[in-house]
Amino acid sequence: MDLTIATTRVGREIVLSLSGIADLSTIPALQDRVKRSVSDHPGNTLVIDVDGLLALDDTALGLLLGAAAQARQAGGELVIVCTNDRLRRRLAMTRLDQLITIRSAITADIQLHDVQVYEKIFHLALPDDWAVAQTVDEYRFSTRRVTLEQEGFIHCSRRHQLLDVANRFYSDVDYVVLLHIDQTRIVAEVKLEPPAPEMTELFPHIYGPIPTRAVTQTTRWERSDDGWELPANL
Repeated sequence: MDLTIATTRVGREIVLSLSGIADLSTIPALQDRVKRSVSDHPGNTLVIDVDGLLALDDTALGLLLGAAAQARQAGGELVIVCTNDRLRRRLAMTRLDQLITIRSAITADIQLHDVQVYEKIFHLALPDDWAVAQTVDEYRFSTRRVTLEQEGFIHCSRRHQLLDVANRFYSDVDYVVLLHIDQTRIVAEVKLEPPAPEMTELFPHIYGPIPTRAVTQTTRWERSDDGWELPANL
């Protein structure tokens, strides 16, 4: 059985919810996700929710212990959420509960509107703007011909919003570079907001630069004679 890791955000806490089996075969994926979460969100609390695990071996326990030390070095903290009696006994038996805070809930006062599930978001970049970003390791353009400094945030879209944005604002452009953005690698705050006061649809806005390492993929998106159409493999 594989290990599944779901990332959510609760206020300023980054939550990794684990399900499946955390053992020697699945530990590399967990190690990579934990390491990125600590480095991408220094000073924040990293919450590891283990309630969905069927097994948690010594290798995984060692990883959590090491990750807790890394989180403290980065000015944050690592805590474990566990209500499963069997797993609780395992944590107590290994004395991990004396070294890492164990909670029975993600937070005591969790509110639904505070929880943000990290979905992939996108940005339509002009080729020259993306070329500049690659030389300085960060992207700082809000939209075409408008910088982050001028707008205060970077306009982004969810997948179902791309076509309308492209046809409305890029109808005279032959092609753009579509940036696929992993929110878990963004240090700046990401908000879902209407793009203008008179609009009600919510779009993701990034209140800071986009590190190029947060762009997991780029797609050359070309406009056809009939207008923009979503790439088949998107």
